[in-house]
Amino acid sequence: MLRSLLFAPLVYGQANAGSVVPDTLDWKRYFPLQVGNVWEYVVTEPTSELRREIISDTLAGGHRYFLMTETWQGATILPVDTVFVRYDTAGVVVIIEAVEADTAAVPRRFPIGEGDNDNFLEYFDLRAAFGDTLFFDAQEQEPYWISGGFEEEVLINGDRVEVGALKCLHRLWWFECYGTDIGFVEGGSLLFYRLVYARIGRREYGASLFTAVEPEVDLSRQFLIKAVYPNPFTDEATVEYELAGSERVTIELFDLLGRKLRSEVLSYRRAGRQQYFLKAGDLASGMYIIRAISGKGEQSVRLITKRR
Repeated sequence: MLRSLLFAPLVYGQANAGSVVPDTLDWKRYFPLQVGNVWEYVVTEPTSELRREIISDTLAGGHRYFLMTETWQGATILPVDTVFVRYDTAGVVVIIEAVEADTAAVPRRFPIGEGDNDNFLEYFDLRAAFGDTLFFDAQEQEPYWISGGFEEEVLINGDRVEVGALKCLHRLWWFECYGTDIGFVEGGSLLFYRLVYARIGRREYGASLFTAVEPEVDLSRQFLIKAVYPNPFTDEATVEYELAGSERVTIELFDLLGRKLRSEVLSYRRAGRQQYFLKAGDLASGMYIIRAISGKGEQSVRLITKRR
């Protein structure tokens, strides 16, 4: 996810240092959750591309969760991870790997421990005012503050896009910037994210990286694992995939040493969205790779089992 920054943001907004400007907008506009929304980022260190897509939603435990896939491009395989995203009444966005893991109090308390800042949105109340200092981290001796303002411009793949407001969450060498009705536009650390394409509702911004490749290598159009959930799983995981045409599919399972543990040839499947149910069986707790192979290509996804 999003990490600490090594250089300053490209945009700061209109609020001057020391000034506090109330934000009267609905804070949820800074992270629009809707099935079908897509965000694509260029990521540096190492160079790669990330696509996030909200593919479904569900109700559980009194909350509405959105299932979001994260697909990485630019590696030997195309790993696909799935996370659940929801709004919290505290003004924060909760991102978790499994619904049953949604037990932590939000927002979390400071100071932040090592490895705890994967989802910085759980530490910030997005209802806060522009120019406001939210708190001071005594452990790192750093203030955390918000910059931004109304009627701002963001740069998406060279296009200047006006947003109702831009809100950036900072510490000394770190930032994340969110535009209303678009969402996260840039930020990070050694992993620096820059938005180059978004589809929010019926509006599109920039140009997609994942669909602008040659057809013969465009696995996203021919064969795509859309989601694996729950992940981690205990007894059974659902693998959702999509086929461009009717064909036979093979499912293989490997451990991290590359040893093939299972292989199953499925009967012919029709074009469209399909499901495969992976049972844990005798699998021990740990990480595995599931590979789906069709006549048009193949794709691998990481998954984790957590046995009782």
